[in-house]
Amino acid sequence: MRKPAVVALILTTLAVPAQARINTMSMTCAQAKNVVVQQGAVILGNASRRFDRYVATRAYCTPQEIIMPDWIATRDNPKCFVGYRCKDANYPDPPDGGGFNWRFD
Repeated sequence: MRKPAVVALILTTLAVPAQARINTMSMTCAQAKNVVVQQGAVILGNASRRFDRYVATRAYCTPQEIIMPDWIATRDNPKCFVGYRCKDANYPDPPDGGGFNWRFD
């Protein structure tokens, strides 16, 4: 009796597409901001090795996370505010981007 439900769950999981990375160097700052606002949570990156998940509001983070403002390079702005990143409430990066982070940028 459980097999059909398990098979349906597996097929549903496989049908969900992976989230594509969007290259911000091909868009303006306003376009990049708009993508985050429209999608709520999105993977953005630029020509360098930096790709991160950006969110429009804290609603896209886990309950243990807070939001920290973040900037990324776009075609027309080397430091465009596009939204926020979810960070562990106990270990957030400083707002100025200084200190240790796992992105090495």
